Amino acid sequence: MVGHHSSKTIKSKKEDDIGKHLQKVLIDCGLKVMAVTIDNASANDSDINYLRRQMNSLKTNIALDKYLHIRCAVHIVNLIVQDGLKDVDISIKGVFAVVRFIKNGISRLVKFKECAALEKADIKAFLSLDVCTRWNSTYDMLKVTCAYKKVFTRYAEEDPYCTIELISDKGPGVPDEQD
Repeated sequence: MVGHHSSKTIKSKKEDDIGKHLQKVLIDCGLKVMAVTIDNASANDSDINYLRRQMNSLKTNIALDKYLHIRCAVHIVNLIVQDGLKDVDISIKGVFAVVRFIKNGISRLVKFKECAALEKADIKAFLSLDVCTRWNSTYDMLKVTCAYKKVFTRYAEEDPYCTIELISDKGPGVPDEQD
């Protein structure tokens, strides 16, 4: 809502700035609020406290201050999963590197598809890269690559440049079936 109703971007994250900006948008739009859901950063607490004080004095909090700040469960789950992924970071980097290598050239993609046909891998989804820091894109990448496990093994045997690149100084190493 803030992005759609306000032409001004919040440039500062000093104490209360986000709360002041949100208050202005609420007043401009004539809205009353029951709850605000934001990420779990402790820096947001001062913004919520500011907003709570202002809304109580203006009587624009319809829940009477009871439920104003609700921690974002999705953000909390993301933090938990990101922490758990640290245990398999080397494996994920290896899988990411081999997927990136294959997707980085038309001839490589053709060779990979040939290997998939030889392995009789009839999988509808194709390789995707983990392109952001969210765990769900990592999950999507790993889900597809798991289905192609035998194809990756065959591909590595047929394209020696893949192994050479992955074990170079910049590479994370060649992922194995455990990865």
